[in-house]
Amino acid sequence: MLKSDPSPLALTMGEPAGIGGEIALRAWAARTPASPVFFMIDDVARLESIARRFSIACPCERISAPDQAAGVFARALPVLTPVTPLTTQITLGTPTSAAAPAVIGAIDQAVALLKMGTAAGVVTNPIHKASLTASGFGFPGHTEYLGHLAGADSVMMLAVEFFNRKTIYGKAVVATFNDRDAAKLMGINTSLVITFSYALSSATAGFAGALIAPLTLTGATMGAVLGLKAFAVAIIGGLTSGLGIIVGGIILGVAETTTGFYISTGYKDVPGLV
Repeated sequence: MLKSDPSPLALTMGEPAGIGGEIALRAWAARTPASPVFFMIDDVARLESIARRFSIACPCERISAPDQAAGVFARALPVLTPVTPLTTQITLGTPTSAAAPAVIGAIDQAVALLKMGTAAGVVTNPIHKASLTASGFGFPGHTEYLGHLAGADSVMMLAVEFFNRKTIYGKAVVATFNDRDAAKLMGINTSLVITFSYALSSATAGFAGALIAPLTLTGATMGAVLGLKAFAVAIIGGLTSGLGIIVGGIILGVAETTTGFYISTGYKDVPGLV
């Protein structure tokens, strides 16, 4: 997640045939003294070519580690060489699935730097979902992939399942959910349990938001699509089973990926709404 230390932000390559490189170059050219330090995971020569093509006054300088970005940022855009380089010729405006390994590799590299503490956050430049899907990418989009990298999909569900099955408070919540009157007769303070359940749900949602916010564009509606998908997963897997939720998530993910591959990526969110 975002930190208060002076570590730089990591910008991913995005779709190399798209506007990601131009966005980073213009962001550096329009920087102010208050702008955060950031670096781009990309190829220096490719970015310099884009700068010349669009007449952007942004020199680029290669760095070997994120901690060098602060010393370079005042005079040039720091560029970190991708671990997975581009191996195909790129034409602006013409996305290709051959670039998918480099696009995904840049995201992996940025998240790894974030986890190591050498980057303060990750900014993902726009990607071309159809190209990733055509390459065999197993996620509907980069948002779901970033959530997977963050570990939110497994750790949280296992924690909820353990809480419900192994703790006295979790059993009280389950008992109140199944039969409030019977739980009250057994001595459970159902009003307190309900209040606790709302508080736990809010804390869980806040935790999920904290995991996702540094990896995606942050906004008031950033959770709308994820919320709809979560509701669909809960209907499929059941409201009382953490393992059922995991199975439901897998089913929805497979349905979305299949829809995006065989029909269109523009319809990949439809299975969650049907």
